[in-house]
Amino acid sequence: MILSCLFAGETPAGHPQATNTKAAPVASVKASEYGALCNGTNDDTAAIQAAVDAITVVAGGVESNPPYPRSAATVELPQGKCMIHSPIILSNYGSIQGSANGTWLSALEPWTATPVDNAMIEIRQSWDKALYNGQMTSSINRFVRNINFIYAAHVHSITAIKVFNQTGTTNSMPYPADDTNPQHFQIPGVIIEGVAVYSMDTAFDLEDCGECVIQNSQAFYVKNGLIDGANNYSLVVDNSAIQAGSKSYTATPTSTNGIFAVSQARWVCVKGTGPSCTGGTVQRTLIASPQGLTVSKTTVEAFDVDANIGNMIGLVLNNSAFDLGAYTSGVPNPTILLGDINWTIITDCFIASSRTDSNIVEIRAATSVPTDAGNLDGTWIIDSWIQAYTPAKASGIQFDSGAHARRNVYVERVQFSHLVTGASILSPLTYSVLRDNYGFDMSGQLLYFNAPGTGSFQSTLVDGNTTADSVKVVNVVAGTGLVYGYNQSPAQFLGTQVVQAPGCSFAAGAIGNHCTARITFSSAGGFPMTSNSYKPICTIQDTAVDGNVALGAVTDLTTTSLTVTEIALSTATTGGGTINCSLTQNK
Repeated sequence: MILSCLFAGETPAGHPQATNTKAAPVASVKASEYGALCNGTNDDTAAIQAAVDAITVVAGGVESNPPYPRSAATVELPQGKCMIHSPIILSNYGSIQGSANGTWLSALEPWTATPVDNAMIEIRQSWDKALYNGQMTSSINRFVRNINFIYAAHVHSITAIKVFNQTGTTNSMPYPADDTNPQHFQIPGVIIEGVAVYSMDTAFDLEDCGECVIQNSQAFYVKNGLIDGANNYSLVVDNSAIQAGSKSYTATPTSTNGIFAVSQARWVCVKGTGPSCTGGTVQRTLIASPQGLTVSKTTVEAFDVDANIGNMIGLVLNNSAFDLGAYTSGVPNPTILLGDINWTIITDCFIASSRTDSNIVEIRAATSVPTDAGNLDGTWIIDSWIQAYTPAKASGIQFDSGAHARRNVYVERVQFSHLVTGASILSPLTYSVLRDNYGFDMSGQLLYFNAPGTGSFQSTLVDGNTTADSVKVVNVVAGTGLVYGYNQSPAQFLGTQVVQAPGCSFAAGAIGNHCTARITFSSAGGFPMTSNSYKPICTIQDTAVDGNVALGAVTDLTTTSLTVTEIALSTATTGGGTINCSLTQNK
């Protein structure tokens, strides 16, 4: 064992309580010193676990609040292929890393694990706090680095890395009755970095992780790239790749997911005491949900669903690619599926489907009435490119049909390509904005609204949307309340345009003399209206002689022209001038 020392930091500002000011040793334990050969044939399980158990002794315990570990201890695996037949378990302390990216960890048959303990490396918080100095959560800033994982078989459903707390996972390990807040049981600050995972069921399964990070890592040929499970808070995936979903390397060949986030039902002690819940009952009634997932500078590609977010508070997908959705299923799954989501931002992303019949982003119907207090609002999809690779029969974004409204929804500056519809809104959408979107190779319409009911689109602004295709920009089948700005395609204009043309002339000599001016929009700086139901408001300026001219009725409205009458209000005027018409199309 190699042991070196660093000094602990000073007391942080705002924390006057006692802190650990002793020297904090940093331990580095080489698994090779415990017998790990990593030669591709030797069973290295016991040797690696012995090294891990050694750092648990070195690193164990915290002595202050906020918690400072007595040491930061790391197991170093040698270069080569380390064969293991059961999970390597890092309980409450310690980290593990490979050597110069030359370390492989491979599952050896017969693989021995349980459905809960099924990962090649587990960072696991023990349910029995008495084993680890009464700690509720483990030491901070732990990591798994520079290790390549491979299984390449289908006898078992194996995960590469799993981070979880035993508490709440079974009826024999319930949350205690005096503390049923799952966040108190998160493992803080785990970093997964420089990791590559190949050919197994799941790459990363994080169940109880607080402010954890996956960065500079890769996963290929897995059924699940990342499981964001239940009790995570502020999980970040950065500069990584999750690609090539596959059902070939798992014993449970169900749908593939690049990123999968969902709530879980956990076990809790009700009206009991102690670890055994004496005098009470154990019930599976506590629902834990993930909060805060940020995916940045990451590629997720070629899964049944690239991002399957069942529910989430605080989702950010930024500067990333979600490509070739619905790739392995043979059914029209969306590339991104959003369920019960609150506070969601998708920005600067490329999102595409591998099929012609798959909605690319699908948002499930809201399950309750929107309310600020319930944090049920806020979905922003902005500055992104959403497309099918060949002309498709589906929508870029679909809000599924439902009775309850979503609100504070922004779809802005999105390019939709090779689709029937850019955005299909099939449920009420209120106090929202769809603005400055562009459609390319659209066969149906850019925006489609179909949510019956008075005010189903109350105070929702539709403005600045365009397409060069001869389809409608906005197609409202059912629903009221939309507010229009300027929207245009060769087949439709919505909003207000202004045309300007010379007036007509008549002879002087009598009040009431008049003439008519036919204004053709194409020669007056305008373009065709959608229908002849638009509302014109015309004025005249700079008329000849004394300006005493009035405009009479505006008549003979067509989609391309109208007629304006000039009437003399003095005996001297001869008409002329410039006619300006504001034309407003609301349907």
